[in-house]
Amino acid sequence: MKTLFNKITKKIILPLVVAGAFVFNSYSQKSDGNYTREHLDTTYEKGRVINTFHNKEHNSMDITPGLSLMGIFLNHTSRITTPEKWGVVFRCEHQDEFIISGSKERYEELYNRLNEGDYVIISYKEIYKVEYNGKTGKAIRKKMIDSKFINAKKILK
Repeated sequence: MKTLFNKITKKIILPLVVAGAFVFNSYSQKSDGNYTREHLDTTYEKGRVINTFHNKEHNSMDITPGLSLMGIFLNHTSRITTPEKWGVVFRCEHQDEFIISGSKERYEELYNRLNEGDYVIISYKEIYKVEYNGKTGKAIRKKMIDSKFINAKKILK
């Protein structure tokens, strides 16, 4: 048995691991530049509150019957816990909708302060992936990959 395992490991598993490492290394590194994540200055944009929501923590359990390979009856138990979330849905001045949500500590105050239909000024930072030329240090490409919500303050229309 041990000999069969060694043959399988040497002939199949080891080459797959080496090939996977090579492919990962090829895609994760660019030889012509360096990448960084950069945050721009704070951006402000008018928007409107479309909805606010609060999802309470939810726990559930699922029991699934099954059979083992030897014909023995088994039960598999799964527990799922969904954490409590607070959030707000905004529509920005470009008519795009986006959701911010998270823990009580960060979003409960915002949930309590804003109501559906409120006009707001939304502040956020755009996060870019910037590729630099390794030799010259100059930016070659810049692509927005995310944004970081900061705050939303009520305004009169």
